[in-house]
Amino acid sequence: MQKNPLSFADIIYVLRSKKVSLSYRNNLLITAVKERGIDFTLIEEFETELRKNGAIPELIEAIRQKSPKPLVISTPEAILPVTTPSPPNSAFYRKRGDDYTDKGEYERAILEYDQAIRFDPQDALAYYRRGLVYHYKNNHERAFENYKTAVELKSGLALEPMMQCVLYNPAKKDNTEKAIQECSKTIDSASGFALAYYIRGTAYRNQKDYDRAIADYNKFIELNPQNALAYINRADAHRDKENYDYALADYNKAIELDPGNEIAKKNLQQLQAEQLSILANKQKSTISPEKVNPPPQSISIGALNSHAIKLEMPVYPSDARRMRIEDKITVQITIDENGNVVSAKADSGYLLLRVSAEYAARRSKFKPITVNNQPVKATGFIVYNFNLP
Repeated sequence: MQKNPLSFADIIYVLRSKKVSLSYRNNLLITAVKERGIDFTLIEEFETELRKNGAIPELIEAIRQKSPKPLVISTPEAILPVTTPSPPNSAFYRKRGDDYTDKGEYERAILEYDQAIRFDPQDALAYYRRGLVYHYKNNHERAFENYKTAVELKSGLALEPMMQCVLYNPAKKDNTEKAIQECSKTIDSASGFALAYYIRGTAYRNQKDYDRAIADYNKFIELNPQNALAYINRADAHRDKENYDYALADYNKAIELDPGNEIAKKNLQQLQAEQLSILANKQKSTISPEKVNPPPQSISIGALNSHAIKLEMPVYPSDARRMRIEDKITVQITIDENGNVVSAKADSGYLLLRVSAEYAARRSKFKPITVNNQPVKATGFIVYNFNLP
C-alpha cells in the first residue's frame, strides 16, 4: 500500500521523540522522505525549525530534493517560469490540529496548532483549540492561558456558551450551576463536543450528583475512548458511590492507556487498601466466641505489578520479531496463599506473544495477599508490552 507523504509536523514529531538516538531518528527520516516524499514546500522558516530540532544536513538535503520545484510552461513567444505555490496558511494547520484532536493524538495536535500560530499570531481559533487540547490533557493552567489569549484576540468568544463551559475551574468547586447551565447549552447546539460532557460531569460530581456525573463521563468516553483522565474521574465517581468493582476496572483501564499516570496508580492502591480493610472489618464482625469464620476464598486485586517480588519478563519470539509484530498482552493470573502463580491465561493477542507472556507470568512470584492477617488466594492481571525499537 502506498503510504502518504510526510508532513512538516510528522518530521518535527519524530525529531522530538526521545525513544531512540537523534542519529537514528535522522537516518530513519532520510529513508522515509526518499521513499514517501513530503507534502510541503521547504521554505526558509521550515528549514530553520528543522535545524533547531536536530535535523542534520543530509536530512535537510533529502527534504529539499523532494520539495516541489518551480514549473515552466511553453508559449509561442517564450518559456516563462510559474511561481511556486505559496505554503499552507494558518487555517490549513489548524484543520490538521482538529483532525489529530479528534483521533486523541494530543501531542501532534499541539504541534499543528503551534504551526498555525506561527503563521498567524492573531488566529484566535488556534489558541482556543490548543486550549481545548491542554484541557483534555488535564493541564488547566495552559488551557486557561490559551483561552485568555483567544478572548483577547476575538472578544466575541467570551459570550459563547462553549467558552463559558470550558472556563469552569473544577479545583475551586464554585459556579457549578453556571457550568452545568452553559455546558448544557453547548451540548444542545453541539452534541459532539466531548469536553462539554466531561466538564459538566465534573460539575455534577462536585455537587455529589454521582449518577449524572457518571452518565456524562460515559458519554465523554464514548466520544473519546482513549482518554485516561476520563476513566480516572469516572472511577472516582463510582468510588464515591461505593461501586468498587466498577472503580477498580476504570483505574486499571486508565493505567492500561497511560502506564505512567501516577494519579491512577495512587487511587488504585488506595482503593485496593480500602477493599482489604472492608473485608477485614467484615471478617472481624463475624467473629464469635463459639466460631471464627474463615477468610474469603479469593479476592480480586486488579493490576498485580506492584505486588510482585519477582516479575519475570517474557522473551520476544524470534518469528514475531522477524515479522515485526507488536502487541499488548494482558495475562489474567491467580496466586495462592503463598504468592505462587497457580494459573496464567492471556485473554487476547498474537498467539506466540500470548504463549511467551503466559510462560513469564507463571515464573513470577508475588507477595502473599492477606485479609485479617490471614493469607488468601487472589486474582489479578499483568500487562506485557511487546514493542520493537
